Amino acid sequence: MPRAHHWGMGEWCPIFYLWLSVLDGMGKSQQWITGMDPAYLLERYGREDKVTMEDIEGDGSIRKPVQTKWAAGFIHGDPFEEREVVLDDALLPKIRDRVTIGPKGSALRDFFLSRFEETVKDAAQCGDRILLLIFSHGDYDTDGGLLVGVSPLDNVDDIKNALIRPPHIASILSQHPSVKLTIYMTSCYSGHWVATVEFQGQDLKPVVLAAANRNEESFGFVWSHTQRHAGGLFSAATITELCKEPISLPQDAGEDTSREYRKLTTEITAVMNRLCLPANITAFYGSSPVFRDRESQERFWRRTGYNLHDYRTNFNRLQTLPPSDPHPKRDRRRFIADSIDGTYSDVLAWQKRHPGVVDEDYPEATGGYGATSRGLVAPRLMRYLINQYLKVKPRLQAPEHKALWGRWRMYNKGQLNHEQKVTPRRELLACLQMNTMANQYAKILGLYKLSRIESWTVASTAQYTIGTPSASTQGNCPLSNPTY
Repeated sequence: MPRAHHWGMGEWCPIFYLWLSVLDGMGKSQQWITGMDPAYLLERYGREDKVTMEDIEGDGSIRKPVQTKWAAGFIHGDPFEEREVVLDDALLPKIRDRVTIGPKGSALRDFFLSRFEETVKDAAQCGDRILLLIFSHGDYDTDGGLLVGVSPLDNVDDIKNALIRPPHIASILSQHPSVKLTIYMTSCYSGHWVATVEFQGQDLKPVVLAAANRNEESFGFVWSHTQRHAGGLFSAATITELCKEPISLPQDAGEDTSREYRKLTTEITAVMNRLCLPANITAFYGSSPVFRDRESQERFWRRTGYNLHDYRTNFNRLQTLPPSDPHPKRDRRRFIADSIDGTYSDVLAWQKRHPGVVDEDYPEATGGYGATSRGLVAPRLMRYLINQYLKVKPRLQAPEHKALWGRWRMYNKGQLNHEQKVTPRRELLACLQMNTMANQYAKILGLYKLSRIESWTVASTAQYTIGTPSASTQGNCPLSNPTY
């Protein structure tokens, strides 16, 4: 039977405690590793409803009410639907007995790796499988490195010393290559882990289920009306599908009605697309999961070794809360981001239900973080968009590029307020979306044998003709140039 190892921090706490409840009593043994005491979390963020006035711009010019505590504790789920309570005073005693509180800061990484190495060694001796769930932030600059015990806003040295990267896992697995490992991860850019040189070069084949593509942020649910974090889409989609598995199976393995791994992963993706429209995913307001060994016909429950009925039984034990009433602009299931304005009927109806609440900052932050340093205009996220933009080779002398670059310099110098910061983000997204469309049109025009248009040269396109004139007469990046 498998073991499970987990650690959680920051905004990922609801995900951590959701899985802790769903996997209760399953497997040969479990270890749940975190750097935050659940009792501390409840004391600081739970047990009462509290609203404070916060400095939005950092200079005291704009202060807005922000809810910072919630009497109901920590919850997980879409605020437009019924949600589950995953950490409150009723659950705390049992949870406290099950979690291991690791050291603070970057030392948590070494603590985790030491425990993981012990588990792999023991699993090799006993012939066990291992299920490793990692709930963390992902680091763009290190190709999806996992931040353990630190925040993306910490200094570079602290982040460097806290990262978990594929070589860390590969070095441990390589000592016991017979161990079957499944890794489930919810971090940004986690697609890098699905196919890595470190695993492939040593013929290691851990099965990886990742929340996002290599260049995608992993999105959580949007804030509820009370500005509450509520966990992640990937975990919600996965557990939704696990709870659909049959409660019991016939003894005859040939009549096993549970789903194959490939079928389950396909349906997890479908649920992700229900929670966030594909159009919002391609517009960088959502993410698409990535799976290793996606075509495997092995039954999912046989791969993990967990009893099917326990998922549903444990999940149904959780207390639920009714849907919240967030601003309609936050509903990524129904609307394309930024596509509706203040005159839309649902918006007007919401304003009647909440008279006096005029705050476009929070609905604008589709990722769920509102107008704070952790939001969609945070430095690390904006730098990611800039890097993606530069990769498509914009025309540096184009007026549009010069204007955008000027706003980017002002952003870096701290000369833009929150509303002004949103403008370059939208411009960057528009450029990237247009470049994606241009690549799609290139394939439609019969240029599918060529590489992506940002790498085109006169020589590489000389043999292709798109009507008149030929593609080669347009210079470098012929279809994407008009974008910039």
